[in-house]
Formats: sequence, C-alpha cells, structure tokens
Amino acid sequence: MILLGNHIYKKPPEEISEVYGYRTPRSMKNKETWEFSQKRFGRIFAKLGWILIMPSILVMILVINSSEETIAIVGVAAIIIQCIFITYPIVDVERALKKNFDEFGRRL
Repeated sequence: MILLGNHIYKKPPEEISEVYGYRTPRSMKNKETWEFSQKRFGRIFAKLGWILIMPSILVMILVINSSEETIAIVGVAAIIIQCIFITYPIVDVERALKKNFDEFGRRL
C-alpha cells in the first residue's frame, strides 16, 4: 500500500487508463477528474499503509511463538481488517469527486 500509494501520488498515470491507476467511472470522466483522483487516492493509500503496517507487525510479533493455527487465525483476521480499511480511500475519493465535479466531470 505504501509503495503503490506513493507511486500513484508521485507518478500518476498521465493518460486515462483502463488498466492502471484509480479507475472508476467518475474518475475517468476527463483528464481533470483523472489527475485529481490519482493524486488524492495515492496520498491516502500511502498514509493508510503507514497507519496499518505498525499494528499488523505488532500483532504478528505477539503471536510469533504460537501454534500454526493461532498464527493463521490472527493473520486472516488482520487481512480482513486491512481489507475493510482499504475501502476508505475509495469512499473518500468518490466523495471528493462528487463534491468538486458535476456528473459530466466539470469542476464546480
């Protein structure tokens, strides 16, 4: 998350792409919505990666000498929690796009 977020923030895809970058119908309306969403998503995604990495490492350190079953359960729980948090950047970027652009991608 940290690496991908920083990469998208610092070197966002220059052209609207169906393959790479933050791709939603709203973000792909035009060049301005594309650039706005890439920068915002990249910044939030990288920050969220930094926020999630420490608790993830700490939790796994706490169970490192436990049984394989315990480590697996804690690992899966950590992944599920991270997946829940991963939706935040999407919600944030879509709200920001809706707040700053109309349905045709024109800045408000």
